[in-house]
Amino acid sequence: MGIAFIGEEDCIQGFRGLGMAVYPVEDAGGAEEILDKLEKEDCAIVFITETYARELLAKIDKISAVSRMNISIIPGIGRKKGIAGERMRRITVRATGMDPAEDE
Repeated sequence: MGIAFIGEEDCIQGFRGLGMAVYPVEDAGGAEEILDKLEKEDCAIVFITETYARELLAKIDKISAVSRMNISIIPGIGRKKGIAGERMRRITVRATGMDPAEDE
């Protein structure tokens, strides 16, 4: 399997029309089950809304460290929590040694 989306139905449903695998969930527990399933299926890329990723950050970090699956956090429905941007900043610092937030 190539690319999958996990999150609120209203937020991810549009990706189904592009041929992506879409997994609407109602809570972080459901998102965790889908992550486990996708890891076993050797999915390449997973996008998960920050609504559920917030509660699964430790698991996401663990999977990212030991699996070939790449997990990206995208904004969800409702108030933005900044998790996606913070995670991208940490990845950038790790990859380049430079913090893009220091340029602001």
